[in-house]
Amino acid sequence: MTVADGRRARREAEQQVQAMTLRDPAAEKAAERARNREEYAEALLTADQLGIVPARSGRRSLAYFSDIVCYLIVASPGLTAAWFLLTGANWARPGIEVFTKQPNFLLLVIVMLGGMLLGWIFIIVEVALHGLRGMTVGKALAGIRSVSVVKMRKPGFWRIVLRTLILQTANVVLPLIGPALFLCSSLWSERGIGWLDRVSKSRVVDIRLGLNPLDLKDLRRAERRIARPERIVETDLPALDSTATDSHFAPGERSRLSVVGENPILPPGDNRDDWAVSVPPAPAPSAPEASTPTAQVPVDSEATISATASADDSAASHHAPQPESIEYIVEGGGVSIGITDAPVIVGRNPEARDGEQVNLVAVNDPSHSMSKTHALFGAEARGVWVEDRGSSNGTVMVQADGSERALEPFVPTWLTGSIVRCGNCEFRILMKGARS
Repeated sequence: MTVADGRRARREAEQQVQAMTLRDPAAEKAAERARNREEYAEALLTADQLGIVPARSGRRSLAYFSDIVCYLIVASPGLTAAWFLLTGANWARPGIEVFTKQPNFLLLVIVMLGGMLLGWIFIIVEVALHGLRGMTVGKALAGIRSVSVVKMRKPGFWRIVLRTLILQTANVVLPLIGPALFLCSSLWSERGIGWLDRVSKSRVVDIRLGLNPLDLKDLRRAERRIARPERIVETDLPALDSTATDSHFAPGERSRLSVVGENPILPPGDNRDDWAVSVPPAPAPSAPEASTPTAQVPVDSEATISATASADDSAASHHAPQPESIEYIVEGGGVSIGITDAPVIVGRNPEARDGEQVNLVAVNDPSHSMSKTHALFGAEARGVWVEDRGSSNGTVMVQADGSERALEPFVPTWLTGSIVRCGNCEFRILMKGARS
């Protein structure tokens, strides 16, 4: 069922209702079902755009069997007492004396009833947690959650009760085979939605690989991100510093900690024409102070030569912007990030270290090639630097000659090109202040 199919079915059903002079309950129900199908299809499409990843059958089976093991541990006293009652029974005695005449009968009955009570309490708590928090003990261990398909919130207590009853009934009718069929039914769905998910109008998502819809902060951030159009940069940029020989340095103190918007684009009032498509060479570094060691970056004097010789060279150089007036942004992956005032960490769900004063920007990466915390971008008066934060697929810098260089994790590196590739996401550097 696609969004177009749902809309077509809704229009046809509404036309049937409007064509009826008298109220037709069957036509109204058909229209309501068509609206529900359309809403369901649109919710699935939105979930894909938000970066929600369906849980695989292996993870779901792990969660289910983890819950069973936890139940057996909780109910183990009662199960043990029941075992002793059965093995100690004298089947030659008549009636109930088969059990009552064995020693410690009363103690075994009390322990068995207590174990059964603990087991039922565990089941009720599990169902309540599943309906109200979207998780159970097994789901928490497997890193998955259950969410409502349409509302992207908790699935609901009574829907989970119905789901549990169906699963346990299948286990009674076909022990082990019934639950296995329900657990494997997600394999036959394109989005990993099984039979039980359809009954409860929910889906099981993997929060290790994608967005956790139950985290309202991350959900709102993702919703704001997809509400803005993706920016595409068509111009290529030359190297920021094509002659740097020592590319490692330690970034200095930065500004306040904050979380910036997912796609701030350009600062208010700015025109894209003000942002240069070519970057001037970095100025010669001044002598470093003793308290803040900084790497020396040589300057290519030929890069300062104008592309077109004219008699106004001296006047143009008189109006050349000072290094401190230069502003940088990193653009790509649907976001545009200012890095002049503070370094920025990019990733699917980035996190800063304790005490680290940086901005955090989440990037929508449906392919999940980017890590949750992938790379750190920053700017100095001398240029732009980047640091890989131990990402899974690495960070690659495309240099001025087109060659690629993989960055060493956790080592800040001066950029010698204008393109940085984080997984499958490509980021470009723009600069303001190079034009008079």
